[in-house]
Amino acid sequence: MMHIAFCTDTNYIMPAGVAMVSVCENNQDDEITFHLVITDEETAPDEVDKKVKPLVDISTKYNKNVNIYRLSGE
Repeated sequence: MMHIAFCTDTNYIMPAGVAMVSVCENNQDDEITFHLVITDEETAPDEVDKKVKPLVDISTKYNKNVNIYRLSGE
């Protein structure tokens, strides 16, 4: 199993999604777990959920695992 972590704020979620698609396309037979560490205090939680949903959809499409971690500034 591969574990791949992305640490980002909501401004760079789309590039993380592009990287996820590339990893999935090039490792279709491998078991992969993505770990998404999201840090963004200035964005409301429901907005973060909307921005993260496409990454969850990518993992679902490619049958990969995803764990989402939200970190506050504390």
